[in-house]
Amino acid sequence: MSHTGGQIMINYLLTRNNTFYYRRRIPKEYSYLFSQKNEIRIKMVKKSYRTAILDSNKTNLLFEEMLNMLRLDTFDKKEQIVQEYMDMMKKVVLKSIIFQG
Repeated sequence: MSHTGGQIMINYLLTRNNTFYYRRRIPKEYSYLFSQKNEIRIKMVKKSYRTAILDSNKTNLLFEEMLNMLRLDTFDKKEQIVQEYMDMMKKVVLKSIIFQG
């Protein structure tokens, strides 16, 4: 299920062993900024399914914004951009971050 326009999107929500994760592939051109990993997984604190969906949507909006900022970066501050956005995503849903290779 996916909706646009700021509505609920659950394409990037993963459930394993009663734990929710935000999961998103990292574009190849930016994998070097994520220790050559091809995916980011953010483990959410204990949440209801509904809250996990909403937080996943918020996290996805931040991820998309981060990608846009990386594309527009003309001052070679990509590492700083990634760090700032990862910090913002942590504040939304984070218990720990797991990068998948």
